[in-house]
Amino acid sequence: MRVLGLLFSLALADRSPLEARDDGKFWLNGEPITLVSGSIHYFRVPNEYWLDRLTKLKYAGLNTVELYVSWNLHEPYQGEFDFSGDLDVVRFIEMAEELGLHVIFRPGPYICAEWEWGGHPYWLLHDTEMKVRTTYPGYLEAVENFYRELFGRVNHLMYQNGGPIIAVQIENEYAGFAEAQNIGPLDPAFLTWLRQLIKDQNCEELLFTSDGGWDFYKYQLEGDPYGLNFDDVLKTVNFQTNANLWLSALENVQPNKPMMVMEWWSGWFDFWGYHHQGTTPASFEENLRSILSANASVNYYMFHGGTNFGFMNGANFNTNSQTGGLEYQPVITSYDYDCPLSEEGRITEKLDITRTVVQEILGFSPPEERPADPEIFVYETTVASEAASLWRNLAQAETFASEECIAMEWFPVNQGRGQPYGYALYRSQASFPKGNITIDGMDKALSGRANIFVNQERVYSITNTPGNQNILSEIPVDMPQWGNVVDLLIENSGRINYKKLNDAYMGLKEQIGFGGNFDASWNIWSLPFDQEYIESLKWDSNPVMFIDAPAFYKFDVYVDEPMDAFINMTKWGKGVVFINGRNLGRYWYIGPQQTLYIPKTFLTRRDYNSIVVFEEIQAPEIREIEFSATPILDVNQEEWPQPQ
Repeated sequence: MRVLGLLFSLALADRSPLEARDDGKFWLNGEPITLVSGSIHYFRVPNEYWLDRLTKLKYAGLNTVELYVSWNLHEPYQGEFDFSGDLDVVRFIEMAEELGLHVIFRPGPYICAEWEWGGHPYWLLHDTEMKVRTTYPGYLEAVENFYRELFGRVNHLMYQNGGPIIAVQIENEYAGFAEAQNIGPLDPAFLTWLRQLIKDQNCEELLFTSDGGWDFYKYQLEGDPYGLNFDDVLKTVNFQTNANLWLSALENVQPNKPMMVMEWWSGWFDFWGYHHQGTTPASFEENLRSILSANASVNYYMFHGGTNFGFMNGANFNTNSQTGGLEYQPVITSYDYDCPLSEEGRITEKLDITRTVVQEILGFSPPEERPADPEIFVYETTVASEAASLWRNLAQAETFASEECIAMEWFPVNQGRGQPYGYALYRSQASFPKGNITIDGMDKALSGRANIFVNQERVYSITNTPGNQNILSEIPVDMPQWGNVVDLLIENSGRINYKKLNDAYMGLKEQIGFGGNFDASWNIWSLPFDQEYIESLKWDSNPVMFIDAPAFYKFDVYVDEPMDAFINMTKWGKGVVFINGRNLGRYWYIGPQQTLYIPKTFLTRRDYNSIVVFEEIQAPEIREIEFSATPILDVNQEEWPQPQ
C-alpha cells in the first residue's frame, strides 16, 4: 500500500494545473491547450441520462464539460443537504473524468441560469434584511456553510488531487449585477471575500470570473468598479454574436492573457407568451469559427439544456419591447435552448457543425461512432378516469388564519419553515353583499400570478408582478348575490433569476383591501403541490365531465416498456402535470411551449402509470391527454377566454 501511495503521489507531482500564461495561451501539464467546453446542468437532466449526454458532448469534439451547482436543490432547508440521485454532482463529475473530459466548476452561489432565484434557496428570505450577493453577514454565513459542505465533497476531484476539475468560477456575471439593480456598483468586497473562501476550501485550481462583453467597456472607463481585479483570477467573457467585438473588449482589459468565452450563447431561452427564441445554424457556425480562429477557448452555453422540472424555472423582470413597461417574465418549463443537443438528447445540426469546425480549425479528432438519438414513443390518447376539485381538496392542505396578507415564505406551515414553491389560496374572512366592489392594492402586493374567484368562479386573472403598468390598483369585481366569497389563488410562477434579486418574496406580500377598506382578515391555505399532497388527493364521486377547474384530473396510462415521450397539452389552459407523483413542470396555452417532456426513467414498466393534471383555468370539454412524436416549442395560442 505504501508503494502504491508513493506512485500516486509521484503521478500527481507530474500534473501541473491549468495556467493562464502571459503568452496568451492556456497551459495544462506543460502543454498548450485550447478548451472547447459545453455546459450541461446535471440538475436539469435525469441521472440515468448523464452518460448519454456526456458521450454526445465528446462525440461533438469537445474536451471539457462545464457545470453550475444548484444551491437551492442541494440545501432545500437550512442545514439539510441532498447530494443524491439527480443531485449527485460527484458522480456526474466522475462520469466526465471516465470519458477523459476536463471539468469547469461554477459553484455559484448565484448562477442565474434562468433557474429559480438564480439558485438561491428560498429560506434566505426568512431574514427580512437579507441582501444576496453582498457582504451582508447573514448571506456570508449561509454561503460559507454551503461551500464547506460542497467543496468537502468535490475536493478530491480537483485536478491537483488527481481529478478532472481544472478551473473554478468566482460568483457569476457580477459586473452586470449593479446595472441590473440600477443602483450603481454593488459591494466589490464581496468578490474578494468569496475568492478567499474558495481558497480556504483547499482549492488550488485556476480561478476566473465571467461577465458580458459590454460590461468591460464600463470597466475600461471607470477602472475596477466591480472588484474584479485580482492577479490570480482570469477574466472571461459572455456573448452570443459579434465575437470579434467582444473578444477585443476582453483583450483590452486583460492583454496578453488567454481569451476564454465562458458563455457563448449557442441559442436562447423562452418566456411564456413570447415567440420561440434561438439562433440560426449559420450564425452559430460563423461565430464559432470567429472564436476559434482568434485562438480563444470557448464554453457553449448551453451544449445541452435539459428541463426545468417541477417549479424550478426562473423569471426575468424586463422592459416589454412592445409596451415599454416593466413586466415579469417567467421562463417556460423546457430549457431546450436551441443548442447542439436538444431537450430530449437528440443530436442537432449545431452539433454536426461543431464536429466539422473543431476538426478543421483545431485538428481535433472526435470519436467516429455516432451515438443514437432517443426513441420517442406516442402513447395512446387517454381520457381522465377521475377528477378532484381544488375546493374539495383544501382539507389536505395546511391552513391558518391571518390578520393580514403575508408572503409564502412566512407562512406558519411546513414545520415552521414556510412555503418554498407552488400555490397559495387567500380567502377573505368577510363575505360581500350584492353589487360592485373593487379589490385594491394588487399592483403593490402581488408577486407571482393571480386568479381571482367569486363564489369559486374565476372572474379575473393577473399575470404580471408589481411594476407592470397593466396591473390596476383598483380591480372592479361584480358580486352577483348576497354573501359572496372571494378567493385569490396565487402561483409562485418562478422567483426572478436576474435583476431585482433582493425582492424575491412570493404571494401577497402586502395587505390588499376591498372598496378602499384595508382592514381585512384572511384564511390562507398552503398548496406546495409536492408529491405528498398530490398522493393525498380525494377524488370526486361525480363524473369527470362535471368537475370544473381549478381541479385535478387523473389519467391511467399503461406502459409496457418505458420510453421517452412528449405529452401534448395544446387543448388545456394553464397548470402543472405530475407523473407518478413527480412534477414534470408547468404548461400554459399562451405558449410557445405546448408539450412536456417525459423521460422514460419517470415511468414504471408493465404497469399503469398515473398522470395528474392540475388545471387552474379551464379544462377542455373532453378531458383527455394526447402524446406527440416531437416537441412543440414554438406555438402561441389565444384560444382560451381570459376574464378581465
